Amino acid sequence: MRYSNPRRFQRRKKQNSPHKIIKIIGVVFLFVIIQGYYYNYLVKSNQTLINLEIQSGENLSQISSRLKELNIIQSEFLFKRYLTKNGYDKQIKSGDFEIPTQINIKNLASILINSPKESSKITIIEGEKISQIENKNNFSEMNRCLTLCNIDNYFEKFNIKKPETLEGFIFPDTYFISSSDSYQKLIKKALDNFENKIENLNYNNLTHLPVNNFYEVLIVASLIEKEVILEKDKAMVSGIIYKRLKNEWTLGIDAALLYEKNDNKITYKDLNSDSKYNLRKIKGLPPTPICNPSLTSIKAALNPKSSNYWFYLTKPITNEVVYSVSNQEHNINKNKYLN
Repeated sequence: MRYSNPRRFQRRKKQNSPHKIIKIIGVVFLFVIIQGYYYNYLVKSNQTLINLEIQSGENLSQISSRLKELNIIQSEFLFKRYLTKNGYDKQIKSGDFEIPTQINIKNLASILINSPKESSKITIIEGEKISQIENKNNFSEMNRCLTLCNIDNYFEKFNIKKPETLEGFIFPDTYFISSSDSYQKLIKKALDNFENKIENLNYNNLTHLPVNNFYEVLIVASLIEKEVILEKDKAMVSGIIYKRLKNEWTLGIDAALLYEKNDNKITYKDLNSDSKYNLRKIKGLPPTPICNPSLTSIKAALNPKSSNYWFYLTKPITNEVVYSVSNQEHNINKNKYLN
């Protein structure tokens, strides 16, 4: 049997070690050079300005992904590494930015933490209707965008015809538009946001619901938005609404009547009117959404929770929902909590 000489092995190991160290140093040095190239010198040809809107609450990964999609950066990893390493990842501002495609990561980071364009901040609250958005922001006739904004193909994505109003599609969020932009820019941003927010919802599979299309789901979502405040109750109320529709009961949702009013008051005359939004008299859904609902309400409208309940009311102070199986039980709850 042959035995290796331990000293000879040790000598050979010592001879190889410096070469390995040099290789490791070379790799690290090359990485530093490439990283510095990306940070300081890497630019693209065909210099153009690209508009980028960063929403409040967007994280670094989301921003990096969009920058990559816009071909502003080539490496998400190096972009995120540079910002994180320098403590800029928490300093990115929300707003509108004009970014040249011919820019290195160092200068791009400087723009994102220092220089949003001068713009107006417009917040659309969950449950607001278009008339309220118009009054609050001095806009007028936002629904004219249906004919002026070239968005006819937008609604085909949801397998519905172009509606008579944009109500329901103006997604509640904070938007930034420059002083030179019109409300049409806001609408396009809101529509894009709506599409992005519901992208992962199964909105074309509606066989489990007593509706004809997604537009009717959006109407139900708007009713839920105005009826229920607490998220935990939305799916249950959704189930009650659909059950009453399926059994051809009136929905009795007075919030729909308020859609046609500006004073937020319902009169005896209103309750006896033949308005299509009078859901005490009219069976079925109102013709349009009655507000612009939140994502949680849209999810609830797509995913109702079944129960034995047919009635509900919301306590005025706590916003807690009280459910009832019978009309008699519902009347008892009304006298107890609403009178």
